[in-house]
Order: sequence, then C-alpha cells, then structure tokens
Amino acid sequence: MLLFSSCAKESPVSRVEEEEFLVYVQGEHRVYFKHNSAIIEEEGVARVNKLISELSIVQDVTIVLYGYTDMSENSDKNLSKNRIEAVKKALQDSGVIDENQIKIKTFAFGKYDPMVSRGAPDNNPISRRVDMFIVANR
Repeated sequence: MLLFSSCAKESPVSRVEEEEFLVYVQGEHRVYFKHNSAIIEEEGVARVNKLISELSIVQDVTIVLYGYTDMSENSDKNLSKNRIEAVKKALQDSGVIDENQIKIKTFAFGKYDPMVSRGAPDNNPISRRVDMFIVANR
C-alpha cells in the first residue's frame, strides 16, 4: 500500500521514497533525551549506529540535524544545541563522516515545534529529541 496515492496509475513517489518516509515516521532517525540532558542513552546510541551503518554506503550527502526541547526545559535553545552536538560528535567519531565526505548541518529550535499538542503536559519526552535527515547533495 502506498502512502501517497493519486488518480494517476503511477504513484507520485517511488517505493524507496515511501520506505524512507516510513523510517522517519517510525522514529528510527530520531534520538530522544531525558529531561534537561544532552546525553545519548542506549536506545539513542542504537539509532545513531543505524544511521552510521546507512551512511557507510553513501557519499555526497548532507546530514541535517534538528534539535528540540520540551516546553519545560531550562535554556531550551542551548540545550537543543547541546543535544545536536552530542549526536554530531557520535557521527564524527565513527569516521564515516570524513571517509565519505559527508557534510553536517544543524538547526536548534529549542521548545518550538513540540511533538505534542499545545494542551498536552509540557514535560513530554517525545519533544526532547534530535531528528536526523539524510539529504542528497544536488
């Protein structure tokens, strides 16, 4: 079943694009953090390692990292930057970034764009995250 359907016989997105979208939606390219922390926990390490494995077979791509906090965290912009730096360092320490000439771009959003609705509790763990995207250089 394709996620993006149209009236035409062919889907507007390829099967690969659909699978990449599903991976993102399922959170496999997302690292979560504990409250007021920028330490990558065990599950996050596994997700970063999965991304490193994927990066080992590509070149000429850019990794884009978006960092967030929940609404209750102190120094939200700095904390989201620290979370990004933790993920970036883990990627760089793997060696695959330099070996495959991969660029990294980062954006710290702090408490903006939470994963929960405005009416939900502020201290929400799914808002404390770094999203990781692989973008082809064109």
